Amino acid sequence: MTNPYQNIAPNKFWRSGVVESNLENMDIFKNKFDIKPSDKIATAGSCFAQNISKRLKQNNFTLLDVEPPPKDLPVALHEKYGYSLYSARYGNIYSVKQLRQLANEVKGDARIDDFVWENDGKFFDALRPNVKPNGYNSKKDVIENRFNHLSQVRKMFENLDIFIFTMGLTEVWESKITKTVFPIAPGIIAGTFNKDLFEFHNSTFEEIKSQFIDFMNILSKIRNNKPFKILLTVSPVPLTATATEMHVLSASTYSKSILRSVAGDLSNLSNVDYFPSFEIVTNPKLKSNGFLENLRSVKPEIIDVVMKYFFNAYGVSKINNLKKFDIREEELICEEELLDEKNKYELVSKKENLLQNKSNSLPSYKLFNIEEFIQLSSLSSGTFGLRNAFVSKYKNKNYPLFFKIDGKLDESPLVCNFHGAVDYTPYLNNEEKLPYLKHSWFSSHLFSKSTTISFCDPILYDLTSRAGWLTSENDNVFKFCKEIIKKLNELLKPKKIIFYGGSIGGFSALRMMEYFPNSDIFVFNPQTNIVKYANNIVAQWLSIFGILEKITSNKILANETEISEAKKILNEKGIVFSVCDKSISANFKGKLLYFQDLLDDHHMQHHLIPFLNHFDKKFRDTGNLRNDFVLTIFNDRKKRNKEWDNKKHMPPKIEHIRNILNCLVDNKDPKEFISNLYTKSEIFDNKLLYS
Repeated sequence: MTNPYQNIAPNKFWRSGVVESNLENMDIFKNKFDIKPSDKIATAGSCFAQNISKRLKQNNFTLLDVEPPPKDLPVALHEKYGYSLYSARYGNIYSVKQLRQLANEVKGDARIDDFVWENDGKFFDALRPNVKPNGYNSKKDVIENRFNHLSQVRKMFENLDIFIFTMGLTEVWESKITKTVFPIAPGIIAGTFNKDLFEFHNSTFEEIKSQFIDFMNILSKIRNNKPFKILLTVSPVPLTATATEMHVLSASTYSKSILRSVAGDLSNLSNVDYFPSFEIVTNPKLKSNGFLENLRSVKPEIIDVVMKYFFNAYGVSKINNLKKFDIREEELICEEELLDEKNKYELVSKKENLLQNKSNSLPSYKLFNIEEFIQLSSLSSGTFGLRNAFVSKYKNKNYPLFFKIDGKLDESPLVCNFHGAVDYTPYLNNEEKLPYLKHSWFSSHLFSKSTTISFCDPILYDLTSRAGWLTSENDNVFKFCKEIIKKLNELLKPKKIIFYGGSIGGFSALRMMEYFPNSDIFVFNPQTNIVKYANNIVAQWLSIFGILEKITSNKILANETEISEAKKILNEKGIVFSVCDKSISANFKGKLLYFQDLLDDHHMQHHLIPFLNHFDKKFRDTGNLRNDFVLTIFNDRKKRNKEWDNKKHMPPKIEHIRNILNCLVDNKDPKEFISNLYTKSEIFDNKLLYS
């Protein structure tokens, strides 16, 4: 007895196709076309589509980017301002109706006049409200930027070979009068919700299919009928919230079912293909383990599986040495998440708490994105963190930059502390918790007459290196420090700013002379060129950025050739490793107090002397120092014997450091003050030498 199921392939049966299948090697999909390295790809869609964009870019495909970020915008802010997410700066396009509207705008068939929303005196492009988080200064600015944006989207449409679009939502908010579609309801990011002006609509299968065919026809006209291919996906991420009468689970199932059906139907067209990212993530074989604990965000390892299918299916696995890319859903830019802001921040707090060595208590610090911090109108004392300051190549994670504010928080002097090397053993053993924010050099007297701030180098969270020098690719961490101090300067208007630190912290303090040329700086035994520091520590530091392994299989740099190669790669990555650069100190006008241990031969030869020759033309010409530069070379024999075990690289006495800081805060003459600290002194013009 025969039946039509006898001779069909194993992947047609649930048992063999799903239950007994290998999750990473299911025969789930056959593509219509390949993607060649030369194919110009454009991407758009819901938040999940950002995963595809980033992975294509990471693996060197020809991904169009018609609106690249400005050169002076820190990399950490690119995505926050709508850059590098998709092929143009249109933000998330959640619905097909919104996509069709954009194409109509580009072609000139739709004139939209109600796309400017206002919030607290700032103006927003309502059709992409998240690309300018702080808003524009005027309605005119919004209009001019939108017209420029549309011209760039036209270029993208005209030049693409393949358009990848991820369908996200059926639910839309639109104007009752003009039928303009918005990516998010008014009143969430900007604008004001008025039920007489705005209405909710849940699109049907027929509507969405018709809207997408309209989009394809418009695209053909923009391209003068030049052929193109479309690859559709459906986001597996459930709805954050629903405006229907349904439970959010039912509403999400309804929405995804409609979108999946439309995509399947459209894939019958000759130039349209469908890629089953939705099915891979929601596969019952995963038993709901494809999502993080919020049951919405897709786990990074599952995204890896999705993209492995994608690259294999479209004939690119043999062409490229594919790289993994750890994209966490919480790092994606999603306006929809703002519908449930409270739950989002509870989740973030729990995740960031993992940085506190898995403590069971909730963190006591406040976390900000950099643009949120810049917009603050007041600050209190406490511990704070800026998200996504440092990207660890070693652990493939993002770490915050933590800082602690104490003291008066008024126009009194602002004292900024940068820590030195930190022994990470207690943190590995859970004996202590990061962040490291010890005011070890401060006195309570200092708190009573100044504002103080200490920074924790986020590189410490790797627990592989004692030293970080607040360095990062593209100098992001240091730029974050600069923005924090600028904000404090703006809010408090302090009489003066004082930077100080020893050794590693001294390097960071010296860097600040570039950005705050009127400040006072106090350093002791600083590195002025990181690459010339202790070889084993420099090697650990280079490994964190994946640099050491590119140069040598050894654990240290063995010769000048390898050191030169390290410098070259550091420059390419935008990692600042030396303060012996004219651009750093050219405009510095404040006081510089430089203390150096006389017996620390290494720092005398490789850090102090090169810095003197660079920083002070008067020293190069005459051997004397400029008037605002106080150099103290000290040898405290008693401290070295009793407290320092005869080691070199010894800091001044703690009470001396505190007294010098108090001297700077009180605006006393540091030369006179320092000359009283040691029993023997010899003064050569304005150069102080102590023994």
